[in-house]
Amino acid sequence: MNLFVNDDESDDNNNDNVRNNIVSDRIPPSSRSNNQTNRTTSFTASTNQIIHLADILTSITTIHNNAIIIIKKDGISIHATYNHITNVSATLDPNIFSLYKLIGDEEELQLGVDLNIISQCFNSVANNLTKKDDMNDGSTGGSNINCYISYNGLGSPLIIEFEDNLISEKLEFYTFYIDDDDIINSDISINYQNLAMELLVKSDILYNLLTDLNQIQTQDLFIYAASATTTSTHPQLHFISNGPIGTSKLIFPNEKTIIEKLLIHQGQSFIISKFNYITFYKIAKAVKLSSKAKILKDSMGNFNIQLLIKNPARLANSNGSLISFNMLELDQDNNEYMLEYILDELQQQPEDYESQLTRSRSNLGHPPLPPPQQQSVILPTQVIPQLRNPLSLDSFRTQGISQPPVHIQNAGVQVTATVYDHNKKRRRDEEEEDKDESIKNVGGAVEIPLFL
Repeated sequence: MNLFVNDDESDDNNNDNVRNNIVSDRIPPSSRSNNQTNRTTSFTASTNQIIHLADILTSITTIHNNAIIIIKKDGISIHATYNHITNVSATLDPNIFSLYKLIGDEEELQLGVDLNIISQCFNSVANNLTKKDDMNDGSTGGSNINCYISYNGLGSPLIIEFEDNLISEKLEFYTFYIDDDDIINSDISINYQNLAMELLVKSDILYNLLTDLNQIQTQDLFIYAASATTTSTHPQLHFISNGPIGTSKLIFPNEKTIIEKLLIHQGQSFIISKFNYITFYKIAKAVKLSSKAKILKDSMGNFNIQLLIKNPARLANSNGSLISFNMLELDQDNNEYMLEYILDELQQQPEDYESQLTRSRSNLGHPPLPPPQQQSVILPTQVIPQLRNPLSLDSFRTQGISQPPVHIQNAGVQVTATVYDHNKKRRRDEEEEDKDESIKNVGGAVEIPLFL
């Protein structure tokens, strides 16, 4: 065996190595990895929708940092779970990718990643894009930066590269295997064949309501949903908060444009659900990004919230990405007093209104009037008049609620009863001065303290 190499042979070998290195530099990393390890399946994609991807990843990391990415020929889905009581699944819009290739014998690729680190990288690039857009007084939606994603199968890193006309930055993320089928096939998934409730609402109002509940330090959240009945022409959706400052109720506006759909199945007229609010508030980020929220509940107590997140770039063929949250509601056996109080308060509201209105008019010397139809909950200590104009977002932020003057018959003369209106305004002003500052209404829903 010859341990020495001639100079001529050494020069030839060096030249061959240089040529191989030059050729190797011109081959993309995915191709080099495939040639070296003989893997049969590889994935390559490119997109310029950085901001949209950053929003999706941030919404998922509120549930858990570790996630499973499933790559198929028809798209990418991301799954994460939290303590087997809450999980999230996001399906990315395939139209955001300008290049999408899954080459190989396998129909899909699964990889576990630390999604929090990846989300931070996308958010860092998205923040720089937003600053540039603000300086240019325009919105590019991230179109001036290209993102290249590649993965070459089990054991390979996930490679993400950001490139513009000035600089190119390549990042490699370790991947791992998660031996937990419950993340994808969970027992808390909704049963569409046995639905108990269907609800479709506007997301901006729901986000304002969640923010209000968070500011008053809600611990237990009760959601009361009732469909339209013979006694109530509109559906009712109430969020009851129980926390250290007491119990408060936030009434979701029942306008058709806000509550587009509310159906109660299985012969029930209403449904009450209970959640731990710290866990429930994890959906707030995704709710803020969406336009509409679809809420489902089955007879086993599984709760599902589906959110359609639009792409800020507004691509022509883009329908948006879908995020679905599944969660279990809490056992209500230990809160019988809260359930009884909610139902008793709702049943007593017509009598409370009538008795208080009759007492107020008798003190002024006026004959009693029939109460107007009430669409919101009336408490014994507070009267909420019927809104004269249709509900809208602006009307929720308006503090003053006006009511048309009431005409009474006195000695054959038509007289406008303005004394009661002025007295009512005076009492409302006094109540505003004595109102507890800890109860705040940020906007979006009507908030009423039940008891403290």
